[in-house]
Amino acid sequence: MSMPLTLVFLGVIGGLLAYGLIGIFLGPTVVAIAYTLLLAWLAEPHAD
Repeated sequence: MSMPLTLVFLGVIGGLLAYGLIGIFLGPTVVAIAYTLLLAWLAEPHAD
């Protein structure tokens, strides 16, 4: 599963603005984890 380039770019910029130099690596990591969790949550069948 690949992450859209736009999300990677937003993660880099957001991480850089929020955390400085370490945010270049931390931002995309956090965005990738959130994106993966969101996709897993949306793919989960609803139990009624």
